Amino acid sequence: MHGGKIAGVGFGLDLTKATIQNKLKAKGLPWERAKGFDGSAVLGEFVPFDGALQDLRLELTINGKLTQHANYELMIYKPLEMIEEISSFMRIEDGDIIMSGTPKGVGNYQKGDIFVGKIFCGNELLVESHWKVE
Repeated sequence: MHGGKIAGVGFGLDLTKATIQNKLKAKGLPWERAKGFDGSAVLGEFVPFDGALQDLRLELTINGKLTQHANYELMIYKPLEMIEEISSFMRIEDGDIIMSGTPKGVGNYQKGDIFVGKIFCGNELLVESHWKVE
């Protein structure tokens, strides 16, 4: 945030151990252990952004296969709505990062897999990030 608006965008992965999550959910237990583990959230480079949020779209490939893609219209919670809600109960400061939800198409992963995340504004590639599962 900068001056009350989004200062930049970047691609982040919020990984889940789906097998553990499903077992815990089936037992009615909290499933934070499926979300909180070493390397469970990784962030790529952030770039300045002052374009139209409605023109944003993203793509995620795993080992070269398109796994997830979404545009602004598919977001259940739009960025400015998220900022408004978060601001209602806590302060947002420069440098804070807000991660939005996961698009349809969650993929499984294993050691050695290569993830590539891309954010576009219209047809212009804004940022591309690469990760290898270790």
